[in-house]
Amino acid sequence: MLRITQSANPAATTLKLEGSLRAAWLDALREAVAHAQPHSPLTLDLTDLRSADAKGIELLRALAADGVTLSGATPYLLALLQISAS
Repeated sequence: MLRITQSANPAATTLKLEGSLRAAWLDALREAVAHAQPHSPLTLDLTDLRSADAKGIELLRALAADGVTLSGATPYLLALLQISAS
C-alpha cells in the first residue's frame, strides 16, 4: 500500500510517500505529481517509504531526472536508486 500526503506553501510542494511503491500504485504517484503546484519546486519525502519494486524505482529515477528532489531516502533505497538524494 502507498499513502501520499501533500503539504504545500507558496514556495514549494512536498509529497510524503509512506509504505511501498509498487507498479499498482505508480499512477497514483504520477497523478499526485501532476497535480502538485506546477510552478514551485517539488520534493518527494521518502523517509517513510519502506520498499519499491523495479517499476517504482524506475519512476523515482525519472522524476529525479526531471528535477524533483528526493529527500529522506534510506540507504537501501539510495542503493537501489543509485543517485544522490538529500
